[in-house]
Amino acid sequence: MNRSIKFLLAVSLAGCAAADPGDPIDTPEEEGMRWITIGADAINTAQMALDERLPGRVLTPVRMAGNVAVLSYDAADFHALSELMHARHNRCGGFMVHDSLKDAEDALRSAEAEAIAPLAVSYTLDNPATVNGMLPELQATRIVQMINDLSAFQNRYYTSSFGTQSSDFIFNTWSSIAASRTDITVERFTHTWAQKSVILTIPGTSLPNEVVIIGGHQDSIASGGATSIAPGADDDASGIATITEVLRAMVAKNFRPARTIKLMAYAAEEVGLRGSAAIATSYQSQGINVVGVVQFDMTNYKGSTKDIWLMQDYTNAAQNTFVTNLINTYVGATVGVDSCGYGCSDHASWHNRGYPTSMPFESAMSQYNPNIHTSRDRISVSGSNADHAMKFARLGVAYAAELAKGSLGTTPGNNPPTVSVTAPTAGSTVSGTITVSATAADSDGTVASVRFDLPDGSTVTDTTAPYSATFNTTLVANGAHVFRATAMDNTGASSAPSSVTATVQNGGGTCIDGIFNATGLPIAIPDNNVTGIVSTLPVVGNGTVATLALSLNINHTWRGDLVVTLVAPSGAQYIVSNRSGGSADNIILTNSVITALNGQTAAGTWQLKVQDRASADIGNLNSWSLKITGTCP
Repeated sequence: MNRSIKFLLAVSLAGCAAADPGDPIDTPEEEGMRWITIGADAINTAQMALDERLPGRVLTPVRMAGNVAVLSYDAADFHALSELMHARHNRCGGFMVHDSLKDAEDALRSAEAEAIAPLAVSYTLDNPATVNGMLPELQATRIVQMINDLSAFQNRYYTSSFGTQSSDFIFNTWSSIAASRTDITVERFTHTWAQKSVILTIPGTSLPNEVVIIGGHQDSIASGGATSIAPGADDDASGIATITEVLRAMVAKNFRPARTIKLMAYAAEEVGLRGSAAIATSYQSQGINVVGVVQFDMTNYKGSTKDIWLMQDYTNAAQNTFVTNLINTYVGATVGVDSCGYGCSDHASWHNRGYPTSMPFESAMSQYNPNIHTSRDRISVSGSNADHAMKFARLGVAYAAELAKGSLGTTPGNNPPTVSVTAPTAGSTVSGTITVSATAADSDGTVASVRFDLPDGSTVTDTTAPYSATFNTTLVANGAHVFRATAMDNTGASSAPSSVTATVQNGGGTCIDGIFNATGLPIAIPDNNVTGIVSTLPVVGNGTVATLALSLNINHTWRGDLVVTLVAPSGAQYIVSNRSGGSADNIILTNSVITALNGQTAAGTWQLKVQDRASADIGNLNSWSLKITGTCP
């Protein structure tokens, strides 16, 4: 190694500021080998970070494709690598952490294509009344207050107590803003480290299964890790504050989007985009149809003559054009284009899984805030105002209203719909798989949907009468549980929720022992589509898996195109087939024994995911079933 990390940070390579003198030496909170992907231009940087702790060990890429490499890397070196990526390459994060070699290789393949997904939606600008109705609600003083509130924490590092407290602060702030809207939910996404991601959901009225995501990262970093002074006012309290102000405007004007909108405050971005990667992986495995993602990472330091810079690499060209049109139409700001390099922020987690993304940024990459990743990243370096961030807040409102569509408030004189839960009946005792149902009516319009809030925390939206949802009571403990329904009408007005309390009593019973068959088949497998299809299979009974056998019938004229994954109710996955079999036809299994999922809870919803990862050949998922015997205490 030619120079130490401390020296490199001190001389501030690539124009980035050094860690403060006297900052405490970092002690890694994690260790153990992981898989990471990183730009090929940064392999020497990864070697340099490794040499600081393990001099003499040679770092050799496991795989390479184009400008990206897969490395086996120790988590103990993530913090040092993050610092060097910032100092040498102007990248915050700059690498991605993966749970498996397969996931890393998938990211490698995704990096080879600039536009992975086809056009997700029609990018039209035809909702000016909604955009212009919300823009006056935006206030720079509130963005300043949110930045100050977040930067008041000593740091927001992903393993520190401050990182947990700041995550709770975001959760509570968003919950308070949305308190007047019974349709809006705020949840925590739990990871294997202390800090949780925060997700707020505004359900769509007419296209609820199409999802628009507006995100930024909540964590901050400086030399010293969990004990550092890392206010992170610009990186990225500014992004979270911008998103929070967009939320305030949407709630103040009672915005009812046609598509579902999700606001996300990601954990652990600075150490490999880990929070966003976990969420994107989860959404992909569930088959959630994300039609657009925008990332607000640093919005309040005007380092360049132009106002908003769009990153061209690892983003979607069609959506970038749409964002440029939004800026020109509604923001009134100047636009520049630049590239940020591999894994520079959370949008890369979504891009690598085939979703359309954009990253509007505060400046050209070579001119961004030189104080980030130090104790000097405070709002004072941005003039103690949020004038620059307001441009991004205006863009956030425009992006939400023009991509998710929808309207403001309710029609004058409009009466909200009514809803009543009809099953289960109040005070009844239920067990096994039940149907939760409701009736809904609207005196001056039509009912658009009924959303069921179920006792396990999940929601189901039904758009067609009679309104119902299926619920497996074995997913919750025996005892009293609340079943709730809320109706939405065609103009966006929502009903008061209707709820009943019923008692779940599944009893001890005998251990699970039987064959469970999937329904709703056959399903066509879309050609060359990374999202693929997901078939669900509810399993009811007691105990954990003692033996598990899969029967499967897929007709396909080139089975080497297919990736087939079995997902347990817990989320544990087993790869049934990973593009094996070459040009042979079909995948047919009869009671194929799977031991990798032994010990998993048997009851719940199992999933079979099928992806066709190459073009030309097509086929169907015809049938599948599970034969399960259980172990009970």
